[in-house]
Amino acid sequence: MDPQILKLLFPLYFSIFKLSRGIRYILPIYPLLCVWIGQLASRVKCRAPRPALQWSILFLLIWYAGASLWISPHYVAYINEIGGGPDNGINLLSESDFDWGQEMKGLRSYLDEKKIDRIKLAYFSTADPAHYGIKYESLPCETPPKPESGFIAASATVLQVWGCYDWLKSYQPVDKVGYTIFIYEIP
Repeated sequence: MDPQILKLLFPLYFSIFKLSRGIRYILPIYPLLCVWIGQLASRVKCRAPRPALQWSILFLLIWYAGASLWISPHYVAYINEIGGGPDNGINLLSESDFDWGQEMKGLRSYLDEKKIDRIKLAYFSTADPAHYGIKYESLPCETPPKPESGFIAASATVLQVWGCYDWLKSYQPVDKVGYTIFIYEIP
């Protein structure tokens, strides 16, 4: 097969099919894309670009800077606006492509702000929530699932990948911490 076609098929395959670890396989393409775009930009600069192109590049740079400021400090969960923004990340990416358990500090702040002393927690991380001062009870992952009540925090990955929390999908979250921890209050 022609190597040029493989260069196109490989990223397209991982873009079309929702694989839990797909983005990792195309990460090496990003530095190459940056070099390629830099080469294109230098060629355009030498040819005296049209004003429309200059304004388009300026617009894209301002959009990029604005998005970086807007998403701060939730960079891991960033999905551009064309992809539906970070609120749509749970529908586009899974596992550590979107959720690393990075919102534990935010969860602690949320619990303090809402004066919630203890929460049931299902999360995707190797960090101990107690390290962040979170008083929690682990939400059991049982098959068949056993629905729970009270305040529950569940990270995006456990909602997407671990089938034992599918029962939570029948409830609407009452709040969200960052973009990856969903808060439920179940009577």
